[in-house]
Amino acid sequence: MDKLNLSFSLLVAYVVPGMVGLFAVSLHSPAIAGLIGLDGAQPSAVSIVPVLLLALACGMCINVLSWSALQPLIERSGVTKRKIRYSSLTKDTLDVYREFVDANFRYYQAYVNLAVSLTLLLLAVASSGRDVPTITRVATTVCIGALLVGARDSLRRSYTSRAELLGEESVPMTNGHPMPKPAPPKRGAHPEAIPAEEALLSQSTHAGQRPKQQPAPGLASEAPERRADLANDDDGVGA
Repeated sequence: MDKLNLSFSLLVAYVVPGMVGLFAVSLHSPAIAGLIGLDGAQPSAVSIVPVLLLALACGMCINVLSWSALQPLIERSGVTKRKIRYSSLTKDTLDVYREFVDANFRYYQAYVNLAVSLTLLLLAVASSGRDVPTITRVATTVCIGALLVGARDSLRRSYTSRAELLGEESVPMTNGHPMPKPAPPKRGAHPEAIPAEEALLSQSTHAGQRPKQQPAPGLASEAPERRADLANDDDGVGA
């Protein structure tokens, strides 16, 4: 493993599910069956590296399937997706972030990828016409369910740990639609005047009083001058 630069986290996340996927493919491919020694022949030492590379490639393909099909369903089950700010990573927090990834997210990948590979194995066995005991199929189905539960918990812990380390913010789920914009205020009215007028109207209505109507600014300024003109006219007629 050291020559291939494969750590334990990458081994359980990709190679182990990839080996299960290779076994499912070998049920329909004599070449793969001969390579991994399922046709009765002993695999040679030279074939170890090609088998590991094929398992790694198969595991990466299975990871794409789990990412596109299962991860959205797991996130919809209550696991809040976080938006990570990579700009907040420093030299001190980078190693801690990698530890969080290896301790949580890699195990999530291992659980969900193994669940997908076991599902593919069940389908390959059923399509090959092999006789498998019912107890084996039930046990495999129960194992797939337990792996999905573990994958959900690992993904939740991965999001939570990254949020505690980097201060992530929750991403609102909009189902692919843009966020709704707030309604603009009415044209020609002050945005704070409308709520004040509505509050005054509601208070007057609850008190059983009709709200006093304020005269228009132009009429209020012209009313005293109009009354003064009428008084002057009366003085002139009386004289």
